[in-house]
Amino acid sequence: MTHPSAMTPHTLVVKFAVAVATLLLIAAPSQTHAVAVVEYFVTGNNSYFLTGKADEQKTLDALSNNCRRTGTEFDAFAAKAGPVGTQDYCRFYISIPAQNVSSHFYGNASSDCPLIVAANLPTHTFEGNDFAVYSPLGRDVCPAHAPLKIYRSFRPLAAGANANHRFRLFKREYDELTASGWTPEGVAMCAASGANAKGEQKADVVRLLEQSTLGPIEALVEEVARTGFTRWLNAQLAMNVTRYTQYPW
Repeated sequence: MTHPSAMTPHTLVVKFAVAVATLLLIAAPSQTHAVAVVEYFVTGNNSYFLTGKADEQKTLDALSNNCRRTGTEFDAFAAKAGPVGTQDYCRFYISIPAQNVSSHFYGNASSDCPLIVAANLPTHTFEGNDFAVYSPLGRDVCPAHAPLKIYRSFRPLAAGANANHRFRLFKREYDELTASGWTPEGVAMCAASGANAKGEQKADVVRLLEQSTLGPIEALVEEVARTGFTRWLNAQLAMNVTRYTQYPW
């Protein structure tokens, strides 16, 4: 072992830097895990369901006779694996057989969920935290790094319609639900990007592809609209670079 008196100032600096780096690695949070939260329509009870869990999505995709993707999805993070500033969202299954209610509630894991758990409602079954997203900064205001506003609407129990919450990514869709009798509840979550199958983002997608590719074609427009801007760009950046070394430039 080197005697302390034999250590030079440079040696001490290096050892200190290594020690600090080791501590930082030990204390560093786990890596964030991005997921896609997908909306499904459940034909059996005329309701909508969200999940950010890949295993559940695989199961639901196999139940095509009773469940189908609506085409709406948004970017999020796995529960307990989101970056600083995100908030886990919990999920409760609600069952009231006497009223033919079979639905789900999604709430802020820090504020909404503890209240429901404390109430010990026999109709509500806690299913854990589903995903993590950013919360609004104020009423209907999202942070700059997660500008997509995710609106929440509630449909009360009615003839032939299950009591249900639905989340929409576009103000026009949100207003359409309100006009059809759903109760508007404002912006519930914020995401970096999202998409649906109706093409509301088509003009933005075309503009992006005009600036970043050789030009938009219909198949590519649909791919980006379905995937979402952030995930599509990240996939492009992760691709191998092709170098044409035979040319002088």
